[in-house]
Amino acid sequence: MYPETRKEILDLLCHQICSPVEWIMQINWMYDNGVRTFIEVGPKWVLTTFARAICEEKENVIALPSIHPKKGEAKHFSELLTALSVYGYNIRYPSLESDFYTQEFKYPLEKFYITKPKTIRAAEKIVSQLTPFDVLLTDPELAKITTDEQFKDYLTLQAPAINAFLKAGYETYKTTIASALEEKRRTEKLNISTEAIGITGVSIGLPGRKRKVFAEDNFDAILAGENFIDPIPDKLREKMLDKNIVRLVKDAIKGAQFQAIKDVNEVIKLAAQKGEFDLRKEYGVKAEFTEVLDITFQLAFAAGIEALRDAGIPLMPLKVKTSVGKDIAKGWALPEPLRDETGIVFASAFPAYNNLISTISAYLSDKFAQQKLDEFKAFFEELISKIKDPQTKEQITSFYHQNIEKLQDDKDSRFQFSRKFLFEILSMGHSQFAQFIRARGPNTQVNAACSSTTQAIAIGEDWIRTGRCKRVIVIAADDVTNEQIFEWIGSGFLAIGAATTKENVKEAALPFDKRRHGMIIGMGAVGLVLESESAMRTRGVKPIVDLLGTHIVNSAFHGTRLDREHISSQMDQFLSIIEHRYDISRDEIAKELVFVSHETYTPARGGSASAEVAALRKTFKDMIEKIVIANTKGFTGHAMGAGIEDVVAVKILQKGIVPPVANWKEEDPELGPLNLSKGGHYPVKYALRFAAGFGSQLTMALYRLNTSSNRFEGVKYENWLKSLGGSLATLEVVNKTLLLREDPSVVSQTTLPVNAPPKQQAVTATTNKELVQSIIQLISEKTGYPVEMIEPNMHLEEDLGIDTVKQAELFGLLRNQFNLPREEGVRIQDYYSVNKIAEYLSSRLGAGAVAEKRGEITASAASASETIPRETILKEVLQLISEKTGYPLDMIEPDMELEEDLGIDTVKQAEIFGLIRSKW
Repeated sequence: MYPETRKEILDLLCHQICSPVEWIMQINWMYDNGVRTFIEVGPKWVLTTFARAICEEKENVIALPSIHPKKGEAKHFSELLTALSVYGYNIRYPSLESDFYTQEFKYPLEKFYITKPKTIRAAEKIVSQLTPFDVLLTDPELAKITTDEQFKDYLTLQAPAINAFLKAGYETYKTTIASALEEKRRTEKLNISTEAIGITGVSIGLPGRKRKVFAEDNFDAILAGENFIDPIPDKLREKMLDKNIVRLVKDAIKGAQFQAIKDVNEVIKLAAQKGEFDLRKEYGVKAEFTEVLDITFQLAFAAGIEALRDAGIPLMPLKVKTSVGKDIAKGWALPEPLRDETGIVFASAFPAYNNLISTISAYLSDKFAQQKLDEFKAFFEELISKIKDPQTKEQITSFYHQNIEKLQDDKDSRFQFSRKFLFEILSMGHSQFAQFIRARGPNTQVNAACSSTTQAIAIGEDWIRTGRCKRVIVIAADDVTNEQIFEWIGSGFLAIGAATTKENVKEAALPFDKRRHGMIIGMGAVGLVLESESAMRTRGVKPIVDLLGTHIVNSAFHGTRLDREHISSQMDQFLSIIEHRYDISRDEIAKELVFVSHETYTPARGGSASAEVAALRKTFKDMIEKIVIANTKGFTGHAMGAGIEDVVAVKILQKGIVPPVANWKEEDPELGPLNLSKGGHYPVKYALRFAAGFGSQLTMALYRLNTSSNRFEGVKYENWLKSLGGSLATLEVVNKTLLLREDPSVVSQTTLPVNAPPKQQAVTATTNKELVQSIIQLISEKTGYPVEMIEPNMHLEEDLGIDTVKQAELFGLLRNQFNLPREEGVRIQDYYSVNKIAEYLSSRLGAGAVAEKRGEITASAASASETIPRETILKEVLQLISEKTGYPLDMIEPDMELEEDLGIDTVKQAEIFGLIRSKW
């Protein structure tokens, strides 16, 4: 490539000398063509410094000098080789005999390897232990080499390079590997967990006076944008008027003014109120709990039970050993292996207020009633003394005694101070729920006003990270719109000017709308189950979403208003943490992000919308237009400390459906154009939740979709159930609670192997053919498969898709029809084909009994078929699935896979099977 003649060399040299040195361009060109390591050949390190400056913004660039006069050529060059070795380059040191060296190169070195070094006698070892260099000799090959006579010469010659290599390498080791190992040791000693954390179960209780609080279709309803806000009864409006409220009125033109409320039309007229709910009847919770639980705690209990069911965590019989040594079942509890590793955080802004106000009201009512009774007695005595007519006096006296006796005899109406008063008014939802399910992990409550639930999730994350537990159940509830306390809480929001007084919900619930002027008060309850990666893996469950992180701060700014600048900086900081932690840019997140807002549609000045949008614009810049913005308070009102948005964020990602923003019409110029959700499907993968509470309390959480369906990993989940002593066959839903009863056939067994059992061999001659046909007929009737399609050797689950639950059902029917007793220790999975079942039955029956039962089965099947037509059963089953899932009837096909096509997981299937068993 280079010229060889004198003229050509001179021409090129002139051109090179006369041309400018395009140093930066050359470095960039080399980088673009894959060069990442630059070595300066020559004295000092000027060019090295230039190269580092040019590549400052580039990744994975190494620039090293090779010769520095102050260090010495040999030493510095050895350090260069050492550094290259540390960076992963394979440095080879050829021996002096290698053809690599020329004779001219070797000549100056001959004096070093011709002259043998002096042998110095080694000092005697004082202690018998390995030195650092003895460690090297543990390698047999190296130990053998050291016995070679030339090895010492080699060491003498290479000593400078080896010494430099060891020194530089050790320094690098201390600052990198050793530091990392020490950090790992410290982390292990402190029990710090770096595992992923996921949410495996969620639940929601919603308002609506004409619906159940924990209706089966709650999530579908809120995602569809249904309204849960109702008018307030006139009685409550009158009670608010009676409070003599002076209201703060915020006007954009006139500013803030105080206005005395003198008319019922000036009070709150809308609220999201509790509908049908009975913890004892719906969930089977005993009176010993319900009698002391405030309504807030009762709602939280239900939310926790529902969330456990969604997570596939069953309750098991709580066995108590009696004085005579016998075990008896006393209630239900978490499986024993889960109790010590499960924590609970209860979140609420107004816990136990209902009980407190009800008790005080009952006391005052009784006190003033007694006072009036005493006044009535005094009035009667005075009146009767002044009446002269005997007949009139007798009539009045008779009337008085008849009614006064009734009032005095009605002792039940008299107030009595409750012995359980302290338990009724303390915020103990967390400890009471722990007692109910026997969760012995960390346990606390949090009141961060309206950001309570999100902060509880953050606490749960911290607990798992610090090794306090592997699982946290977050339960949250608030009910301030009920008859006992709404007159107080509602009046409080009205007095500070935060609540709307409009009567039409479409004119009142206006999130992000220019017309927004005040919020609507609501109620609700939620539950979430957070688990560490190892805990999920043990259970054979995948999370719905990954919890990527949380962020808790306080703006230290104002009781009700929000600090825009501080919120903006904190959201920006939170996303920076996420970027660093997961190596993902905020721009990538924004492309698939739904922002689940806190927006309460209070007046614009100091309101939530303004602060949230400002934070989004600072954090995501122009990418804000890609972010879908959601809001639920337009449909549910403000549920106080119950974070409806937190669980809705999870379900948005799971279902890919974002609820619309309610009643939005007018764009607010201050907020600018926003990508507000119109409802329906959106391609979202991340959900950013922002929550703000009175007192400048801020919390944020970021979720990422993990698994939208098929969360329970078949064999692994069943293995886990079996390790607890149960099975899918004994998993059921009773009183909305997922329960696992012991399965005697698996209590003493090992777990089901992941590999399927070998295929059934050819049927034995002793197996009764009529019996085989009877079993095939029954399978056909119960599954819908044509008889001719079912082969005796087919694997029931792998070939026919008959899962363990259905197999158990078939086995039970066969036992009943052949009058066989239930046997302990029978493993259903051992009888995985028709032939295997036939062999089992044949071993328990004689040939005559088989033939006799064959006729009975056929007659029984015909009778059943005549009694209830298959079409009728199919129609009712489809109707039941529709009611429990929300799918329209015309959308469900009989041949659809429950889990694959309809997303009905194992837990929901168990619930449906339970209902079917109860019905037939």
